[in-house]
Amino acid sequence: MLSSDDGVDDKHVPAWISGLSMAGETYYIGDRLQTSERGYDYGDAEALAVAAERAYAMAGITDPRTQIDAVESYASFTPVEIHNAEALGLADLGTAGPLFEQGYFDLDGEIPFTRRAE
Repeated sequence: MLSSDDGVDDKHVPAWISGLSMAGETYYIGDRLQTSERGYDYGDAEALAVAAERAYAMAGITDPRTQIDAVESYASFTPVEIHNAEALGLADLGTAGPLFEQGYFDLDGEIPFTRRAE
């Protein structure tokens, strides 16, 4: 739910949106077969990484692993959760899978991350 500050009552602590961005990438996967300057390949979520960097800059976030309390991210399939966590800067490329398995992104983990419905 979105509201202006005059629509918030004293009974609830609001969560303010202080950074927002979007980015896209080419639809034709043949244009993404080379590894990018960031180290991303065609299966990674590089556009999300670009959008995250922009939104973080707006919000003053310099270290998302320590400055973000919880994450809600759309993931249509389980592997997308892994790519999203890495693109959002919550894990290094290639490391989010084991972190999910270890519970790092569980509701009671270090950074709760929305999970795909089982």
